Amino acid sequence: MKKILVLLLAVGLFSLLTAYKRQSPSGTMLSIADQKAILTFSEPEMDNLLVGMKTGDYTVFSKDFSKAMLQSMPQSKFEQWKKEQDARLGWYLRREVEGMVKRSDGTYTVIYQAYFSFNDDVLMRVVFSGDPSHQISRLWLDK
Repeated sequence: MKKILVLLLAVGLFSLLTAYKRQSPSGTMLSIADQKAILTFSEPEMDNLLVGMKTGDYTVFSKDFSKAMLQSMPQSKFEQWKKEQDARLGWYLRREVEGMVKRSDGTYTVIYQAYFSFNDDVLMRVVFSGDPSHQISRLWLDK
């Protein structure tokens, strides 16, 4: 039974990553060691983003954004976006890392399975810059 579950999980993850790759620039799957290194900067930034999203605190939400991301999501836009996400998804509960890709442009995309009070099937994709700041440059929530 355990082998079947592992196989189904592997097939599901492969399908997810294959579908994602078709929509995105080419990239490379990362080793476990590389993934752990990425988690050292991505997880604290995600904690800030999601705490800010949950509490409606734009300063915390946008703390790790790139300049371009700040311009595309100013506080006024955040407030409207948050209302829409709260109505559609509910409150953020938790997340699990599904995979990571190093893009050909040097950025890193981390793919999460996110759980919200109204929906536990949300694919969250976050792009982190490849420079030492590792700022968040893009964010998608797909239901």
